Amino acid sequence: MTIMTHKQITYDDFDRLLLQAGYIHGYTRGAHKLYEHTSSGTILLFPTMPGSTIVSDAHLVAARKLSVERGVVEEDEFDRLLAAAEEGHKRAAVS
Repeated sequence: MTIMTHKQITYDDFDRLLLQAGYIHGYTRGAHKLYEHTSSGTILLFPTMPGSTIVSDAHLVAARKLSVERGVVEEDEFDRLLAAAEEGHKRAAVS
């Protein structure tokens, strides 16, 4: 298992990352976003946050842990998606 270093991405970037990993948006009531990965039966539920807000470390760790444990993606693939999301966030911040 690799150690996840601190990453800073927005909830908009996080949404794109999860969709690229194979999740789809699910429906839930209230102020939450639900992500489903139908073939693995994995469900992720996070509070709805403004898109420009930085994702909490707890949400990143939870998404990675569940996605890897449930076979949604391999560790390296999740880390690659996360690095790409972080790079996109950095480029957007400089613009």
